[in-house]
Amino acid sequence: MRVALCLFVCLVGAACDVTPRSTSTPSTPTPTPPAAATGATLSVADGRALSVSTPPWDPIVVAAIRALVVESQSRAAILADSTGVRLEYVPQGRGPFAVASLSKTLTALTVARLVDDGVVRFDEPVSETLPDWRGERGDITLRHLLSHTSGLNQSLQRVGPPDGPGEYNLRAYDVVADVLQRRTGQPLSALVNDKLVRPAGGDGVRWRALEGSELGFDAGGGPEATVDDLLAVGRVLLGGGFVGDQEVVRARSLDELWRAHGAVSRGFGAGLWLQYPRDNAMRSDIVEGRGGTGHMLSVVPDASAIFVRVGPGGNDRGVPERFHALLRQLRAPTLTVGQPESAAAVGEPP
Repeated sequence: MRVALCLFVCLVGAACDVTPRSTSTPSTPTPTPPAAATGATLSVADGRALSVSTPPWDPIVVAAIRALVVESQSRAAILADSTGVRLEYVPQGRGPFAVASLSKTLTALTVARLVDDGVVRFDEPVSETLPDWRGERGDITLRHLLSHTSGLNQSLQRVGPPDGPGEYNLRAYDVVADVLQRRTGQPLSALVNDKLVRPAGGDGVRWRALEGSELGFDAGGGPEATVDDLLAVGRVLLGGGFVGDQEVVRARSLDELWRAHGAVSRGFGAGLWLQYPRDNAMRSDIVEGRGGTGHMLSVVPDASAIFVRVGPGGNDRGVPERFHALLRQLRAPTLTVGQPESAAAVGEPP
């Protein structure tokens, strides 16, 4: 069966460039690998150590990922480790592509950087900046908005207490963008590039104009990014806030995003989805940004892997879970052939 799979993936291999490409990222001293994490998620410190001490990937699994990239009609995909690109598939070019709710990951990481700069605090009430939020919504913080635990509905009306069961809220990120603009004098579209994407090595994302929006764009789902921009952001996550020797976000701020908040599902941090394997419900092993039509920015610290995928734009339900199952096997000696076991159920971003 393993031989048969090899023959199949060879047929589609011509469509993907899998020649390793080195990057100009400076080398990082190899730390001692951490002990197994015992908390609810892999910590940033664990991820940074693992990202420079991982054994080679199983080539059969890499080939299977390549085959699924083609089969699922991906518009673009990149699989990279801490040293360079290992798989590249760009039949429609490198973008920019509209990447929908991946904006939430970009926004949350930008907030983390502004926390580092002392501009905002995760737990500051929104009402400190927006006076009309005083009163009934006066206890809602930036953290609540980022993690969908504000207790507000899509109309930003109170339907429950903060920190309680929430709902996936697109409008919450518009509020975050408004707070950041008032505090810095710059729109979110500029802050994301100046504070995150360009320091990480990307060229810069852009936001499409949205008529009727007070911000002029859709903060919750309107960016356009190249696969290289997304890969650069993935390197920040994999490196525990570092890209080579460049610190983009401090580890302690990244950790605030990288932990479960128990909102839409147990698998949501702040701007990040946390994926759990079936055999360990206490430790997430994939941290990712997601866009509603199969867009993925997935980081697997145990395998030192970054996976960027731009979906086909249609109904892609179930495909991300198939990628998760393969990404979990990158370090395994053999591939389980057949229908991959999906991760424990998590919420689907719209």
